[in-house]
Amino acid sequence: MTYAMSDIHGMYDAYERMLSKVDFSEDDTLYILGDTIDRGTEGLKILLDMSARSNVYHLVGNHEYVACAILPWLMQEITEQNTDENVLMERLSIIEAWMKDGGNPTIEEFSKLSQEQREYVVDYINDMTVYEEVNVAGKNYLLTHAGLDNFQIGRALDDYALGDFIYTSPKLSDHFFDDKLLIVGHTPTPYYYAQLNGTNRGEAKIFRTDSFIDIDCGCSYGGKLACLCLDTMAEFYV
Repeated sequence: MTYAMSDIHGMYDAYERMLSKVDFSEDDTLYILGDTIDRGTEGLKILLDMSARSNVYHLVGNHEYVACAILPWLMQEITEQNTDENVLMERLSIIEAWMKDGGNPTIEEFSKLSQEQREYVVDYINDMTVYEEVNVAGKNYLLTHAGLDNFQIGRALDDYALGDFIYTSPKLSDHFFDDKLLIVGHTPTPYYYAQLNGTNRGEAKIFRTDSFIDIDCGCSYGGKLACLCLDTMAEFYV
């Protein structure tokens, strides 16, 4: 079976329980649509587990994108060049913004790793893909972290900017492809259900339109971790 999960955000227990719930085995394939780290306390532990599995494919999310810039700084030796006041102020500003967006647990976890593990994690993040196109049970899917901003019919995927894949939120009225479904995370699905129902908060379950499916059910915000089986379209929650 082929599965998709997104936005685990350091919730290692939920990740483990989901793998058990779907009875994930070496014969299965799992796509992670980004944002495994930050907010929760064990995001790097999850990444290390995923990296050891040849049948797990991790796409970059906006949180991994920021981390791949900052984590190498934390491994650098102090030199005259990187202690320049302007360089320090710029880096501190970026780190502060990341911490406000949930990066502090990742920084703390990173500091407890060995040097070898730190380098391994950084390499793993740098090797993450931006999107994946898959065919499962005769149906075509485009997997990205957040969506596909600035969409144009016929435009090659490689012509889009990185931000188009990791910093957007599809609108309810958006229509993308006629021959494949877009599967995303990033935007907690209660946001969409609240729009439809005219309420302040919606349901924490997978959201579907005829053009895209959002599987981020806000597990780091008190919602649920969701997993979608692409073979059967079955939904799983923990």
